[in-house]
Amino acid sequence: GQIWRIATWLLTYGMENYDFSFMSIIYIFFYVMFNNWLGQILESVWGTLRLNLYYFGGALLSVVLSLIITSTTGIPVPLSAYYLNLSLFLAVATLIPEERIMLFGVFPIKMRWLALFDVALILLNILPLLAIAVNSNVAEILLMVLVPPLIPIINYVLTFGKDVRKLLPAGMGLKQRKRR
Repeated sequence: GQIWRIATWLLTYGMENYDFSFMSIIYIFFYVMFNNWLGQILESVWGTLRLNLYYFGGALLSVVLSLIITSTTGIPVPLSAYYLNLSLFLAVATLIPEERIMLFGVFPIKMRWLALFDVALILLNILPLLAIAVNSNVAEILLMVLVPPLIPIINYVLTFGKDVRKLLPAGMGLKQRKRR
Protein backbone atom coordinates (compact mmCIF):
# COMPACT_ATOMS: atom_id res chain seq x y z
CA GLY A 1 0.00 0.00 0.00
CA GLN A 2 3.00 2.35 0.15
CA ILE A 3 2.86 3.35 -3.49
CA TRP A 4 5.17 6.37 -3.02
CA ARG A 5 8.12 4.00 -2.56
CA ILE A 6 8.09 3.37 -6.31
CA ALA A 7 9.70 6.79 -6.81
CA THR A 8 11.20 7.86 -3.48
CA TRP A 9 14.00 5.28 -3.56
CA LEU A 10 15.72 7.59 -6.07
CA LEU A 11 16.14 10.19 -3.31
CA THR A 12 18.00 7.86 -0.94
CA TYR A 13 21.31 7.96 -2.87
CA GLY A 14 22.00 4.49 -1.50
CA MET A 15 22.42 5.83 2.03
CA GLU A 16 19.87 3.76 3.91
CA ASN A 17 22.19 2.92 6.81
CA TYR A 18 23.71 6.30 7.63
CA ASP A 19 23.23 7.84 11.06
CA PHE A 20 23.45 11.48 9.89
CA SER A 21 26.46 12.25 12.01
CA PHE A 22 28.71 15.12 10.97
CA MET A 23 30.95 12.93 8.77
CA SER A 24 27.96 11.26 7.14
CA ILE A 25 26.50 14.64 6.23
CA ILE A 26 29.84 15.71 4.74
CA TYR A 27 30.01 12.46 2.78
CA ILE A 28 26.45 12.95 1.49
CA PHE A 29 27.32 16.52 0.47
CA PHE A 30 30.34 15.41 -1.58
CA TYR A 31 28.43 12.45 -3.01
CA VAL A 32 25.62 14.70 -4.22
CA MET A 33 28.07 17.28 -5.58
CA PHE A 34 30.02 14.59 -7.47
CA ASN A 35 26.84 13.15 -8.98
CA ASN A 36 25.74 16.67 -9.91
CA TRP A 37 29.08 17.15 -11.70
CA LEU A 38 28.57 13.85 -13.55
CA GLY A 39 25.09 14.94 -14.54
CA GLN A 40 26.39 18.25 -15.86
CA ILE A 41 29.01 16.48 -17.98
CA LEU A 42 26.44 14.07 -19.41
CA GLU A 43 24.01 16.90 -20.04
CA SER A 44 26.64 18.88 -21.94
CA VAL A 45 27.57 15.84 -24.07
CA TRP A 46 24.16 14.23 -24.57
CA GLY A 47 21.69 17.00 -23.89
CA THR A 48 18.96 17.12 -21.27
CA LEU A 49 16.55 14.77 -23.01
CA ARG A 50 19.00 11.89 -23.47
CA LEU A 51 20.34 12.25 -19.93
CA ASN A 52 16.81 12.13 -18.51
CA LEU A 53 15.95 9.15 -20.71
CA TYR A 54 19.08 7.34 -19.54
CA TYR A 55 18.60 8.03 -15.82
CA PHE A 56 14.84 7.69 -15.56
CA GLY A 57 14.88 4.79 -18.03
CA GLY A 58 17.25 2.99 -15.67
CA ALA A 59 15.00 3.86 -12.73
CA LEU A 60 11.91 2.63 -14.59
CA LEU A 61 13.71 -0.54 -15.63
CA SER A 62 14.71 -1.09 -12.00
CA VAL A 63 11.16 -0.62 -10.72
CA VAL A 64 9.53 -2.78 -13.41
CA LEU A 65 12.00 -5.65 -13.09
CA SER A 66 11.90 -5.59 -9.30
CA LEU A 67 8.08 -5.62 -9.36
CA ILE A 68 8.09 -8.52 -11.82
CA ILE A 69 10.61 -10.50 -9.77
CA THR A 70 8.84 -9.74 -6.50
CA SER A 71 5.40 -10.66 -7.86
CA THR A 72 6.57 -13.90 -9.49
CA THR A 73 8.92 -15.21 -6.80
CA GLY A 74 7.63 -13.48 -3.68
CA ILE A 75 11.19 -12.40 -2.86
CA PRO A 76 11.51 -8.62 -2.31
CA VAL A 77 14.21 -6.99 -4.42
CA PRO A 78 15.69 -3.93 -2.67
CA LEU A 79 16.24 -0.89 -4.84
CA SER A 80 19.11 1.49 -4.26
CA ALA A 81 20.06 4.62 -6.15
CA TYR A 82 23.72 3.81 -5.51
CA TYR A 83 23.98 1.51 -8.49
CA LEU A 84 21.92 3.83 -10.69
CA ASN A 85 24.31 6.67 -9.86
CA LEU A 86 27.23 4.34 -10.51
CA SER A 87 25.87 3.83 -14.01
CA LEU A 88 26.08 7.62 -14.44
CA PHE A 89 29.74 7.45 -13.45
CA LEU A 90 30.34 4.57 -15.87
CA ALA A 91 28.64 6.57 -18.64
CA VAL A 92 30.92 9.56 -18.06
CA ALA A 93 33.97 7.30 -17.86
CA THR A 94 32.99 5.71 -21.18
CA LEU A 95 32.49 9.06 -22.89
CA ILE A 96 35.68 10.68 -21.57
CA PRO A 97 37.97 7.90 -20.29
CA GLU A 98 41.09 10.07 -20.35
CA GLU A 99 39.60 12.76 -18.07
CA ARG A 100 41.57 13.06 -14.86
CA ILE A 101 40.06 13.38 -11.42
CA MET A 102 42.09 14.62 -8.49
CA LEU A 103 41.66 11.90 -5.88
CA PHE A 104 41.74 13.46 -2.41
CA GLY A 105 42.60 16.71 -4.20
CA VAL A 106 46.16 15.47 -4.78
CA PHE A 107 46.45 12.35 -6.95
CA PRO A 108 45.41 12.57 -10.61
CA ILE A 109 43.62 9.40 -11.72
CA LYS A 110 42.00 8.75 -15.07
CA MET A 111 38.26 8.13 -15.15
CA ARG A 112 38.71 4.72 -16.76
CA TRP A 113 40.73 3.42 -13.82
CA LEU A 114 38.18 4.69 -11.31
CA ALA A 115 35.39 3.09 -13.31
CA LEU A 116 37.18 -0.25 -13.42
CA PHE A 117 37.89 0.09 -9.70
CA ASP A 118 34.18 0.73 -9.01
CA VAL A 119 33.17 -2.33 -10.99
CA ALA A 120 35.73 -4.36 -9.04
CA LEU A 121 34.29 -3.00 -5.77
CA ILE A 122 30.81 -4.09 -6.78
CA LEU A 123 32.13 -7.58 -7.47
CA LEU A 124 33.98 -7.61 -4.14
CA ASN A 125 30.78 -6.56 -2.35
CA ILE A 126 28.84 -9.35 -4.03
CA LEU A 127 31.32 -12.19 -3.39
CA PRO A 128 30.91 -12.45 0.42
CA LEU A 129 27.15 -12.41 0.03
CA LEU A 130 27.38 -15.24 -2.48
CA ALA A 131 29.36 -17.20 0.11
CA ILE A 132 26.46 -16.73 2.52
CA ALA A 133 24.11 -18.02 -0.18
CA VAL A 134 25.75 -21.43 0.01
CA ASN A 135 24.39 -21.94 3.53
CA SER A 136 20.93 -20.45 3.03
CA ASN A 137 18.16 -20.05 0.51
CA VAL A 138 20.21 -19.55 -2.66
CA ALA A 139 17.46 -18.10 -4.83
CA GLU A 140 16.53 -15.44 -2.29
CA ILE A 141 20.10 -14.31 -1.71
CA LEU A 142 20.92 -14.28 -5.42
CA LEU A 143 17.89 -12.19 -6.27
CA MET A 144 18.43 -9.74 -3.43
CA VAL A 145 22.17 -9.41 -4.08
CA LEU A 146 22.58 -9.65 -7.84
CA VAL A 147 19.51 -7.88 -9.21
CA PRO A 148 20.04 -4.37 -7.75
CA PRO A 149 23.53 -3.90 -9.26
CA LEU A 150 22.69 -5.70 -12.51
CA ILE A 151 19.68 -3.62 -13.55
CA PRO A 152 21.54 -0.28 -13.96
CA ILE A 153 24.45 -2.15 -15.52
CA ILE A 154 21.98 -3.60 -18.06
CA ASN A 155 20.79 -0.03 -18.74
CA TYR A 156 24.41 1.04 -19.22
CA VAL A 157 25.19 -1.83 -21.60
CA LEU A 158 21.98 -1.20 -23.57
CA THR A 159 22.99 2.43 -23.99
CA PHE A 160 26.65 1.96 -24.84
CA GLY A 161 26.84 -1.52 -26.34
CA LYS A 162 30.25 -2.08 -27.89
CA ASP A 163 31.55 1.29 -26.63
CA VAL A 164 32.12 -0.38 -23.25
CA ARG A 165 35.54 -1.34 -24.59
CA LYS A 166 36.59 2.31 -24.25
CA LEU A 167 36.97 1.72 -20.52
CA LEU A 168 39.69 -0.84 -21.10
CA PRO A 169 43.21 0.51 -21.58
CA ALA A 170 44.67 0.51 -25.06
CA GLY A 171 46.45 -2.66 -25.97
CA MET A 172 44.15 -4.92 -23.95
CA GLY A 173 42.15 -6.06 -26.99
CA LEU A 174 42.80 -9.26 -28.87
CA LYS A 175 43.23 -7.45 -32.19
CA GLN A 176 46.00 -5.26 -30.76
CA ARG A 177 47.81 -8.31 -29.37
CA LYS A 178 47.65 -10.11 -32.71
CA ARG A 179 48.85 -7.03 -34.54
CA ARG A 180 51.88 -6.76 -32.25
